[in-house]
Amino acid sequence: MALLAGCPAGGGHYLRSGYAPPASVAVLPLDNLTVDLDAAPVVRALFAERLAATKGYRVLPLDGTDAALAPLGVTDGGQLRALDWKAVCAAAGADAVVGGEVREFGVKTTGFLNVRQVVASFEMKDCRDGSLLWSAEGTGASSTTALSAKDALKAGL
Repeated sequence: MALLAGCPAGGGHYLRSGYAPPASVAVLPLDNLTVDLDAAPVVRALFAERLAATKGYRVLPLDGTDAALAPLGVTDGGQLRALDWKAVCAAAGADAVVGGEVREFGVKTTGFLNVRQVVASFEMKDCRDGSLLWSAEGTGASSTTALSAKDALKAGL
């Protein structure tokens, strides 16, 4: 699945004037607005991977971020809204944090075509002052096709 880290296709985005990438980034659990329980963890892992691989950020390990947030009672991205950003940043131990929400996550199968689509938004906050460094929203998609009924059955289409 192709999710463009920091700049998903098709949506709005904001980049603070004079933006300089932070030394370290913690990708927080995402708020899941879908009915798929796997949506937020899957999108978070893919986003963190692409943020490091394609944008060059030093992303802190997700399991370490989760362990650091556990004493605050955070097990789900939706819980982060109830917390002060200073507490989240202090617990995460990063120069910046990225949070967001997954709005759509699904697979549509039409004959021999299988399309996975994700609609999500992300924002990065500076842990020094809580200011917004960037935000982005948009759609990521991937597809699988089969050329015959036999291939479709193999691919699970």
